[in-house]
Parts: sequence; structure tokens; C-alpha cells
Amino acid sequence: MFDSQHRFVIQNYQQAPTFSSFLPGVAGPKGVPAWVYYNNRGQAVCSFGARDKDHAIMEFSAAHTAYQNTARTGFRTFARVNGACTELLKGEAEMHIGTAELVLCQQTPELAVEVRYCGLPDHRLAGLIRELTVTNTTDAPLELELLDGMPAVVCYGIDQDTLKNMAQLAKAWMQVEFGPDGSTRFAVRASMADTASVTRVEGVNFCLALDDTGARLRPLVQPSLVFGEDTGLETAQHFAATPLADLCAADQVLQNQFPCCFVPARRTLQPGESVHLYSLYGQADSRALLEGMTAAVDGPAWFDAQCARAVALGAELSDVVDTRTADPVFDAYCRQTYVDNLLRGGTPIFFTGADGKKTPFYLYSRKHGDPEREYNYFSLGGEYYAQGNGNFRDVNQNRRSDVLFHPQLKDANIRMFMELTQTDGYNPLVILPSTFRLAEADRQELCAPLPESCRAAAEALLAEDFTPGRRGLGPGGRDRRRFCGQLRHQSPQRSQRRFRGRVLVRPLDL
Repeated sequence: MFDSQHRFVIQNYQQAPTFSSFLPGVAGPKGVPAWVYYNNRGQAVCSFGARDKDHAIMEFSAAHTAYQNTARTGFRTFARVNGACTELLKGEAEMHIGTAELVLCQQTPELAVEVRYCGLPDHRLAGLIRELTVTNTTDAPLELELLDGMPAVVCYGIDQDTLKNMAQLAKAWMQVEFGPDGSTRFAVRASMADTASVTRVEGVNFCLALDDTGARLRPLVQPSLVFGEDTGLETAQHFAATPLADLCAADQVLQNQFPCCFVPARRTLQPGESVHLYSLYGQADSRALLEGMTAAVDGPAWFDAQCARAVALGAELSDVVDTRTADPVFDAYCRQTYVDNLLRGGTPIFFTGADGKKTPFYLYSRKHGDPEREYNYFSLGGEYYAQGNGNFRDVNQNRRSDVLFHPQLKDANIRMFMELTQTDGYNPLVILPSTFRLAEADRQELCAPLPESCRAAAEALLAEDFTPGRRGLGPGGRDRRRFCGQLRHQSPQRSQRRFRGRVLVRPLDL
């Protein structure tokens, strides 16, 4: 049931009854989370993106549709082995499920194949890491050509409604660019709103791919170079008929089409030898932000370190309920149950003010908007100290035991939820991210030690309602957590809510 790394194992997962699940969408206090949904079909990941459905990188689909399409529209790996073309991870394979990672394994007559997914932690942009390892298990050398990636990448600037209702029209705005840093960017050329004013779109979805030598790889982004005339995406017809070197040398169409993103690799594998492909798919608010991050990617070791941190962060979420009994299944159940509650109600951290007083702030709270609950418009937050939207009842019931695990909370949750309850017995439908506000005198005092070059900008930002995450992304070189503690000490926390579609208070679902 569990492997050596305490991951749950499903044998022959593609023949098991369907299910949907997700990576936790947690990137640490100083990270921007990605949402990643998967099921037990194809190569598992069926959709992912940043913030919400309107910032998808792989289009969000409800579970019913995802079960039908994941094997075609999810990640794919095409291989030419000694001249014969095949698709990897079709047929019998294993799925290994960890709290913050997902691993797929397959053994063919010639190759051992492993794919690993995890979220990108502790960075100013949201991302999904994918690692592909292919090993020659025969006793003779193999000539191997690979194409690994996505049949369709959503360009930044295209929202969920456009994807579902105007995908053909939207192609007129789509464009791919190959960046000087080796990344591939996907974005619309300009704003798509039907208005007199047209604005430049600063953000990008991107892919950064490396092989095991650290060389940055340029993907194929023109679908016909891979699939030929097979617009149903069943088989890689053109790849099967064309040497990989010729595909990579071809001039690619970079605009006015729905792009794909397939990373190429060619290698002669000796017996027992492996080839590794490392890919980071993500979203950045600007090209400058992306280039600042890619400059730090120094090779495969960087990817290994990010995955190790993501796994450690996933374990940290439930360390407070670390259970040791004679039954490892029960122990794992306790941890996973706590994580499931945490991802709706959030988990508290504590900011320390100038007077040494610790005050709580909840991270990671959000609606449960997975493919089986497609009716929920979830939001993970696109900033440090990420907090999303959540239904009042869900957040309330999932924080009911927090004071047992975090006694420092004292009566904070009682105060919050009682203050939001009206005298007529009604409560808000939705709890929104908490904000803060500073008085003018406090703003000036707090910003006085900042460098003069950014003091005025900081005061202007603090004049509005703000979140700690927004401040964490702002100017200045001071310790962010200490600065947030001072902000929290000098400004009262404001619980934001929305009453639309009010819900009657009822007993908790236990």
C-alpha cells in the first residue's frame, strides 16, 4: 500500500475506478502557490494554473470531462526507440501519491519510465515542476528520441469564460516568444476586452526546460509539427514520420494558434543509462520577474532542491498531528485528514509586533474548487502569505479544533466568527482574505526607516487596505516577517466578507 517514502501506491491506476485529487497548492509563507489537479487517467495532471480558473496554464475541466480527456490533453510523452515510435505511460503503470508530490512509474520491455510532479515552493511566481526519467533496461544500446510536454498551453490573459466560449476567436491574440533566458513564454499580444483602450499584457505563462547536462531546451510549440493533421491529438503522426532533428530545425508558427509545448531530447542510452528532462511550467506577472527567477536556475540540482523542499513543506503541514501507532495506515490517515481540513480552514502563523506580542494570521484558507466541485470559484491568492476565499461554514468548521494544536490562538477564532454573525441568525456566505489599514501617523512612523528611494511608494501602498503578502512583495530590504509583524501590531485586522446568497447558521458537519 505504501512505498519506501510513505507514498500511497496504486497499481495499474488507469484501470482503477476514476477519482480526482490535487497537490496541496501550498508554496510556503514566502511563495506563490499553484493549483494542480490530477486524476487516474493518462499522465494524471488534468489542469493547473495560478490564483484561480481565470489564470490557467492547462485548462480547467470538471471531473466528468477530465476523465475523458486527460489521456489526450494532459501531459504526453512520445518516444522513438531504435526507429519505432510509441507513447510512454499508456497502459499499465503505477501511481505513487505523496502529500505534496505525485510519481508515475512504468516498465516497458525496453525502458523504465518515471514522471514526478510537485509544486514550486518559496518563489515569487507560481509553478509546477515535472521531471521525466527514462532508463534503458536492456543489455544493448538504444537510440532514443523524446518529445515530452503539453498538447495545449493556455496563453496568459485568456480567462475561463473565453476558453469555454470563444477559444477559436482567442487564437487571434495568442503568441509565443522564446526568451533570452532560455524560457518559452505564452501570452496574448494585447488586452482582449471589447473597449476603446488597448493595453499591453505584462504577464506570461512559461516553460523552462533542461536536460541532465543543464542545457536549456527549446520546445516545439506548433502542434502540427507533432501531431500532423491529427487534430484529435490521438497520435503524434508527424513525429512518427519525421526525424527529431528535422522537427527542431523547422521554422515554427508562433502566433494565431493554440500552442503546444513539447520538449525534445535525443540520446544514445547504454544499458542501465538514463536520460532526465526537467521542466518548470508556471506563471509570472512580468517578464522581468521571470528572468530574475530563471537566472537562479543553475541546473538539475536546482530542480532536485525545489522538489525536496516541496516534499518537506508538505510534511510540515501535518507535523503537528504526527501519529505513531502500530497501524501505519491509521497514522497516514491522521496526517491526511488534518491536511484536508487545513486546506479549507487555513493554518495560523504568528506575527510578532514591536512590543513582542504575537498575533495570528491564517495562511492557505480557500474554497475546495477541485474538478469534482467545479461549481466553486476558488482563489489561492497570487502573493506571499497566500490566503484565498472560503465559505463561512467551511472555514468555521475547519478551524474548530485549531486552538488545541495552536494554543496561542486563544479566542481569536471565536471573536472573528461571532463578530461576523448577525443578530437575525444569518452569517456571510464567503470569508475573503483578511486586510489591514494604517492611520496616517502610523504610516509615516513605520516607513521612516525605509530607504528614501522607496519611502513614498511604501506610504502610498499603505494608505489603502493591504494584505501582508502584498507588502511582502513590495519595496525595501527589511526582514519581511518582522515588518509584517509591525504592520499587524499597528493596524487592526479587518475580516472581509460577502453576504451575497446568505446562508442560515446550522450545526457543524462533523
